[in-house]
Amino acid sequence: MQLDDLDFADDMALLSQSQQQMQEKTNSVAAASAAVCLNIHKGKSRILLCNTTCTNPVTIDGEDLLDVKTFTYLGSIIDEQGGSDADMNARIGKARAAYLPLKNICNSKQLSTNTKGTKEAITSTCHEVLGHKKHYHKEWITVDTLDKIEERKNKKAAINTSRTRAEKVKAQAKYTKVNKQVKRSIRTDKRKYVEDIAMTAEKAARERNMRRLYDITKKLSGNRLKPERPVKSKEGEVITNIEEQRNRWVEYFKELLNRPVPLNPPNIEAAPTNLPIDVVPPKIKKISMAIRQIKSGKAAGPDNIPAEALKADVAIWDEGQVLTEWKEGILIKIPKKGDLSNCDNYRGITLLSITGKVFNRVLLNKMKNSVDAQLRDQQAGFRKDRSCTDQIATLWIIVEQSIEWNSSLHINFIDHKEAFDSVNRTTLWKLLRYYGQSSLLTSYFININNNNNNNNNSNNNNNDDNNNVHIPILNYFTIIGIIKENTFMEFVGYN
Repeated sequence: MQLDDLDFADDMALLSQSQQQMQEKTNSVAAASAAVCLNIHKGKSRILLCNTTCTNPVTIDGEDLLDVKTFTYLGSIIDEQGGSDADMNARIGKARAAYLPLKNICNSKQLSTNTKGTKEAITSTCHEVLGHKKHYHKEWITVDTLDKIEERKNKKAAINTSRTRAEKVKAQAKYTKVNKQVKRSIRTDKRKYVEDIAMTAEKAARERNMRRLYDITKKLSGNRLKPERPVKSKEGEVITNIEEQRNRWVEYFKELLNRPVPLNPPNIEAAPTNLPIDVVPPKIKKISMAIRQIKSGKAAGPDNIPAEALKADVAIWDEGQVLTEWKEGILIKIPKKGDLSNCDNYRGITLLSITGKVFNRVLLNKMKNSVDAQLRDQQAGFRKDRSCTDQIATLWIIVEQSIEWNSSLHINFIDHKEAFDSVNRTTLWKLLRYYGQSSLLTSYFININNNNNNNNNSNNNNNDDNNNVHIPILNYFTIIGIIKENTFMEFVGYN
């Protein structure tokens, strides 16, 4: 299946055999989503129709969702042995490669002193032993070219020291000849240098080393940091004053990350028994494993400690609280597409403390197996052996079977607008307890996500914002809550 419009939602997919069923399911999901402060992005949600004569649109709050009625039939993807054929395997490999590039303190004085000393020891040792990374410019001019440049310099000096007009004309002719040779040699050296870099980039692409490929592409393009673009106010007026632009970004992220509490929050009771999760303080082996799982080469957070030089302190687990530094982050805005003077066309990411990431990884390792057992088979993404590529293949098969058996099919691709930022945290904590999450781990998640302080990198002004949920698995509980609010669970698939 190849949709005409590839920019469709990927958060959830609803399937039905009639427009009426699809409308009922869509209304139910929209209501359950609104209960946890999630809004469906009507502009990105799509309806795929197959073998149906119904022309009635599917609506949300009176607004019609866009229909995608045509698609290209690509033939069967099942080989004779019942597995994926070679073409499908190639497509899956290509998709995987594309997404590869694309995770009130008790005894506060003593704990802060210990962590401060650890931080200073790590940073000072890295500075003294490793030093800062030195950036060298590639010496692409060869020795032969340098000799010609020196010769040109001598010819230029001969022109300046000429005493007669005839000597000057003769020296000028020699200089012109050597100057052409210098320019030709420089162009040759530059061409060879660029070709060598391009070959290195091709090698990185074959090895799927996306980081190396990106660095080389950036070097070839000569991309430099661009100045701040002017932004628009809520009323659509262009803001030119630098200070007003900074205030606009602070206002935007405050509204994005601090959503109002739902008027009628759901009443969710804690489960009578907790999931079998080990809540004892993590051992050195577990912390070491968490450190190894943190990717190297990532930008450091406010503590300036890279993942490559990390140690952990289990005292934080004993105290039952997390450090204030772990709640601080540097907010970076990344342009997406469209009018870049519109704040909505940017994605905000936060550079968090690497030590805090290790702590989050320890929490994830403790809970992921027990949580995975609670998730439905339709859930994919951030799960072992259950990628979103598998979901795409499943939908592909469903559409092909509908064509083969001439049966009607409606698929609603639903997108939750700013899902990670909009979900109501209080409801999320209730859902954690409702599905058997231990009170200790839940308290850690509450402490990590409450009273965050993000530094807006565009203006260096601090603003108290709720940060994104650090561990994507937490969002599963919100999706599960939405699904179980509906009566059509057996028909629902979601990513």
